[in-house]
Amino acid sequence: SKDCKPRMKRQPTLAEEQAREAREAFDLFDLEKRGRIGYHELKVALRALGFDVRKADALRLVASHGAQGAVAEDEFLEIVAEYTSKRDPE
Repeated sequence: SKDCKPRMKRQPTLAEEQAREAREAFDLFDLEKRGRIGYHELKVALRALGFDVRKADALRLVASHGAQGAVAEDEFLEIVAEYTSKRDPE
């Protein structure tokens, strides 16, 4: 075949309603209103959105997506999109 280009892996995205719910969860657990949540808040926020997340998962997510031991809202939305795509494959 002449189309041998590798396919770009599509970044998962959230529907508008899912993104709104994820932002609300982030805001709810960003207790200090500093725009970042640590691994514990991340774990609880993801569980509140219906995902089965353990402490080790949350620590790994913070290490891979965050900085200084916390994740910002945009990073949280990326994590939620990844979890949603795993749970609801297209």
